[in-house]
Amino acid sequence: DGDGQIFIRFTKALDVVAHELTHGVVQHTSNLEYHGQSGALNESFADVMSACVKQWSTSKQTVAQADWLLGDAIMGPGVTAKSLRTFKAEKAYENDPILGDDPQPKHMDNLYRGEEDEGGVHINSGIPNHAFYLVATALGGYSWEKAGQIWYKTLQNLNSMSNFQEAADMTYQVAVADYGK
Repeated sequence: DGDGQIFIRFTKALDVVAHELTHGVVQHTSNLEYHGQSGALNESFADVMSACVKQWSTSKQTVAQADWLLGDAIMGPGVTAKSLRTFKAEKAYENDPILGDDPQPKHMDNLYRGEEDEGGVHINSGIPNHAFYLVATALGGYSWEKAGQIWYKTLQNLNSMSNFQEAADMTYQVAVADYGK
């Protein structure tokens, strides 16, 4: 239900609910292990599907109209964070009195390599999230029509220990098979 300060009721946000439900889909498809890069992919696939659901349910937003924020509706009055995560190259929050700075990298050059957060499952999910944003905005239209389909088919073709490179390779294979080079 949230603490009323950092977070308010989690079920208030459709994207957060969709994120959690997608963890069930991940478990029954690729079953990505919840540690390191496979865990970050697990988090990212849940984030990606939640973005598609949010954009579809919010007046069928195009990728250009979308805010690309996750969890913006659950942020409480005790924080200045605009959201829990963002798919864009920006930070979801900076200098927040409670949360500090958003730790999510958007590029492999900044990959978190520590053991906190199960080896960075939430932290490093920013990398594949940003990749989805870049692909979806390059394709245009609605995120769930092409980019979302590519990501879902990719998810179905990964295994429990897949890493970022394997996911990128599979994403490319699926995209070429479905839409050509």
